Amino acid sequence: MTDLANQIFPNPLAPTPSLPESPEELTLDSLIIGELDGVQILEIVESITNLSLTLTAKGISTLTFSVYDPNFRMHDNNYFLIKRVLEFNGMLYEIANVNISHDQRDTVRVTARNMKMQKMRRDLGNFSWGQVSPTDVARIAAKKFGLGFVGETSAVKGTISRVYNDKTKESTYDVLQKLARDLEFMFFEAKDYLFFASEDFIVDIQGQIRVFIPGRDSEIDPVTGGYVTDIVYPLKAGLTRDEDAQKKSTFNCNSYKNATTQQLYPGLGASFKKVVERYQDNEEVTRYEEPFPNYPDLYFIDKVSYDMQPNSPVAFSGTSIKPTADMLCSNSVFQAGRSGPCVERIQHAVGMTGASVTGVFDKATVTAVTNFQKANILKYSDTPQFSGDNWKDIMNLGVVGKVTWEWIKAVNLSEVTVPLTVLRAQDADDEIAARGFNE
Repeated sequence: MTDLANQIFPNPLAPTPSLPESPEELTLDSLIIGELDGVQILEIVESITNLSLTLTAKGISTLTFSVYDPNFRMHDNNYFLIKRVLEFNGMLYEIANVNISHDQRDTVRVTARNMKMQKMRRDLGNFSWGQVSPTDVARIAAKKFGLGFVGETSAVKGTISRVYNDKTKESTYDVLQKLARDLEFMFFEAKDYLFFASEDFIVDIQGQIRVFIPGRDSEIDPVTGGYVTDIVYPLKAGLTRDEDAQKKSTFNCNSYKNATTQQLYPGLGASFKKVVERYQDNEEVTRYEEPFPNYPDLYFIDKVSYDMQPNSPVAFSGTSIKPTADMLCSNSVFQAGRSGPCVERIQHAVGMTGASVTGVFDKATVTAVTNFQKANILKYSDTPQFSGDNWKDIMNLGVVGKVTWEWIKAVNLSEVTVPLTVLRAQDADDEIAARGFNE
């Protein structure tokens, strides 16, 4: 008999879920059904015609599978009892719906939902948590049902109660849904963790994936000698934005199914990239990773689904949660003494690399910014704004203001993971001097 008793209410030890470093590809053999012996489980697994998994931040994770069951022998022998526990990919599910179909073949279709969240939905009765914050209620519920917890601080605003009477039959799940809605928080389960926080908070502490459009073929890393392949290889991707600034940018992506993409879950961040080639003066080709044009946003993955059919993709989607780094930073002026991620953004864009990217606007940054500005002033010297000394009316050397931010945004790099040379070619001090630059 399969014993899942010791897995029913484990509290995850890590503070947040994570993508495993060495995942293993999932197959139908990954399905375990509680209270059935190995022969019975094998009988079910070998008869499964389709199995799919949907993880969502807007509902409860669902596992669905169909079984070819001639004469409904397995069904009649109570293989598919309501509330029976299943395990798949280390997660526990509870059979919530069984549908039988007698047509050209006898089929049983089973829908199972995350077991711990199902128990939370059945947690009824009048109850008061007292003078606590909504986050405290979510934390208490997570512990009660064996979930890890990822929560953002919220304020105490009176007594929080669960109501149960003839007119209102609230569950703990209903209460948390309402509290999250009032706070504009996300409330969902993923990878055995209960999330109760804003999208920004969640993505800030979660891992992130990068999706390259188009997907890159395998190639040798010149540094490590190993193969470089897009782990999240997009077979199809759709990105949407609207002139209405209130509408968030969205994406839908179908990716090649592998051991990593099977481990994606709601709450992860995603960004879209492209690889561009630029030719240096010596005609050497240098490749750069850049945000996909006009879509540099950071996205919140809110749904992941896939099935066990051969060659079928993993589908995942999400919405943007933050303006681009450029939009956030370019509203301010940066000069010597400033620090933070916007300064890192500047350092990357003006060509600083390695240990010189400190996030502190130091002397080296002033020099690099000045060279970057001089190069662009020369580049645009045939325009009225930058002819002669006209540029002095709109910018200061070594200070990143509105004009310099526009040039940085043109570079369009919000995250750099490869060596970056200054993209304006005329940036060396000796070449600037040779061209007669006059400060």
